[in-house]
Amino acid sequence: QLAEKRMNASCDCQPQVAIQFHAVPFGHKDSYALAVVSGLLNGQTGRLNKSLVLDKKIAASAAAYPQAQRYAGSFGVYAETQGEATPADLERAIWAEIERLRDEPVPAEELQKVKNRELADSFRRLQSPFFLLLQLLWYDGQGDWRYLNESAGRTLAVEAADVQRVVARYLTRENQTVATYLRK
Repeated sequence: QLAEKRMNASCDCQPQVAIQFHAVPFGHKDSYALAVVSGLLNGQTGRLNKSLVLDKKIAASAAAYPQAQRYAGSFGVYAETQGEATPADLERAIWAEIERLRDEPVPAEELQKVKNRELADSFRRLQSPFFLLLQLLWYDGQGDWRYLNESAGRTLAVEAADVQRVVARYLTRENQTVATYLRK
């Protein structure tokens, strides 16, 4: 993608904005750093919730999600308005958080918290034999079943500089497709 793309739509919904970035395919070395970026932005203590929902009170919800597929991938950020906020307000606030990740190194404690959560989640996913089977099938279909064994270690190896590098490389205005949804 050489330039930003935009789509405006109307729906029977709360106004919202969704931003998609082209990213890396399944198993790419940068996919682990993008997963950490998602962890930094998501959750009750994540940057999107703290900034957009709790501090500015312009979003009812906000989330980020990497989607690595076999041959290509994407990274998405989504937020739904609250009160009198507009999708443009959400987009500006999302970009403020992206630029913060790009320009400021993530504090070691915040980075470790995300890594710990990923490690705990990967352990929990191994507790059910049936769920383990499903994971092996999914990862094999995506490209390599060994991902199940390697992902936690590779995620733990991500450093603050890796986060800044992938944000600067993939989460750019030229690489974004923005969908704005307004109420009918």
